[in-house]
Amino acid sequence: MTPPPRFHSPLWLHTAGKRDARLRLHTARPRGFTLLEALVAVLLLSLLLAFALPAGHRWLQRQRLWHAAETVLADLYFARSESLHGSRNVMLRFLSTPSGACYVIYSGPQNSCQCETEGPSTCLPGGQAYRTYQTPRRDGFPMLSSNVSSMLFSSRLGTVALAATFRLSTEGVGEVRHIVGITGRVRSCSADRSFTRWPACEGVV
Repeated sequence: MTPPPRFHSPLWLHTAGKRDARLRLHTARPRGFTLLEALVAVLLLSLLLAFALPAGHRWLQRQRLWHAAETVLADLYFARSESLHGSRNVMLRFLSTPSGACYVIYSGPQNSCQCETEGPSTCLPGGQAYRTYQTPRRDGFPMLSSNVSSMLFSSRLGTVALAATFRLSTEGVGEVRHIVGITGRVRSCSADRSFTRWPACEGVV
């Protein structure tokens, strides 16, 4: 036998409806951040950025110096190897200007190629440029200097005229030196022990 339907009073229906509405309201509205919590989060983020940005900037400068030192070292090795295996004299011509520094490695008549601190190197007829390196004179970028304006790697023995020292440095970061002897061999060192990749330069304690 089917039980008779249950009937609820209007008062009970009104109370149950209000209770269900309150339950839905508390369930649907997640708790947000208070003003104090937001201010604390902004303060902590500001402190983290204050410490992280200088460290990141210094890391970037260090990476630039490292890459520049490796590039110049590889180019010096290339110049000597090309002179020995290519059976031709190979020259390196260095240029320093107020806007930066550069060098070009080439073969051909003496002074037949010229580098530019911006743009490609230019060569006279008979000159052939192999590699060019440029570095701008800007804060945070490594500066390149040399005690000679040109070098000649002999095609017979790989010897060099003249011996030279190339310095790559970034203020506040470090300095790397590549010293090319008259035999054409390159010895590298870190002037201030800023890189463990290379030993300390002589006279540095």
